[in-house]
Amino acid sequence: MTTTQQTEESDSRQRILNVALQMFMTQGYAAVSTRQICAAAGVKQPSLYHHFGNKEGLYLAVVQNWFESVHERIANAIRARDTLREKLHGIAAIFWNTSLGDYQSMQRDAMQNMPAEHMDILFKSIYTGVIAPVMQVMEWGIARGDLPKYAEAYPLTQLFWAFISGIEGVYIRGDPFPAPADNISSIDFFLAGAKGLAPEVYKTWPVNERLNVMRFLK
Repeated sequence: MTTTQQTEESDSRQRILNVALQMFMTQGYAAVSTRQICAAAGVKQPSLYHHFGNKEGLYLAVVQNWFESVHERIANAIRARDTLREKLHGIAAIFWNTSLGDYQSMQRDAMQNMPAEHMDILFKSIYTGVIAPVMQVMEWGIARGDLPKYAEAYPLTQLFWAFISGIEGVYIRGDPFPAPADNISSIDFFLAGAKGLAPEVYKTWPVNERLNVMRFLK
């Protein structure tokens, strides 16, 4: 294969991924056919099957690619900021910016439609892409004394995602609210609650769930 052919192959693969992401995110997995994706991407169906095998393989690649790109944005947001509240705000603002798309719907869609053999790969993408970086920030905050020494990173991470997901819904609906870049007060609210959690709260978190997460983060 010549360099030109390799470039064309890479370009067609990326076009398919880009178009499929938009269509899956806006219409859902079940409503979109490979024929529609190929037509929108300007490629023939054999090209899609060559790169991804089938629709399920394409969907898995789309989800993996999306979480990898989000992971990179999260890592950049963390590196660019100095304090715990700033790092958490930088992460939250990524998801509060509606141009990212409705990732919650896409994640639910993936879990409902992904074949069993792809689920471990999907969970690993989720855990390494968005959960692990936040856990590391929480651990950093605990070590610095920004959070109580008895605090545990994984429960705080789950609470953080639940908290920012709720606020994300406000932005998706278009309700009056401070712009994502200005909404650091919501992070202050979260941190006040996190600092007020009693030690016994952490004992209520399911042990099996923690072990499951650790399995994917190895």
